[in-house]
Amino acid sequence: MQIMMHLWGGGLSIPKTKIGVSTLMGAVLSIRAGEGHTPTVYAMGDLFAIGTKSGTLVAGSVKTKWINIDSATNEWLSNCEYFEGKNVEIAAHGTLTGNGFIDITLATISDDGIKTNLLKRFNIKASGGQIAGTKVTGRLSLASSSCNLELASLRGLG
Repeated sequence: MQIMMHLWGGGLSIPKTKIGVSTLMGAVLSIRAGEGHTPTVYAMGDLFAIGTKSGTLVAGSVKTKWINIDSATNEWLSNCEYFEGKNVEIAAHGTLTGNGFIDITLATISDDGIKTNLLKRFNIKASGGQIAGTKVTGRLSLASSSCNLELASLRGLG
């Protein structure tokens, strides 16, 4: 399985503090069975946030390369529509200008405010630009899906 993240937005969010104002934050999370397979795409946006819900320092736009994920140890990948309607935090950490490496985190947040980290990776290839980091929090919506057939065929069920 593979996953790719694209985050963007603008504002003034000071890292490691609870001070920030951000506008037009957005994220796309794409999951696919493997190279050559059509991805399932989720999207979310946060038009305006005060505090640390979403943010970046001035402006940020980061897109990771496809990241290999072991579906056996990450059960959430087994359900094509796992993220539909879930409150999620996606973050890219580190300075990036052009092409380089960043750290990423992906977590769900329950209605009770309990954060569950699903994925944390270091030195991931990415492109874009950000001064310190970009974080987007919100409810994911399913933008497109074709994974039901592809995942079933990979498991020998289809």
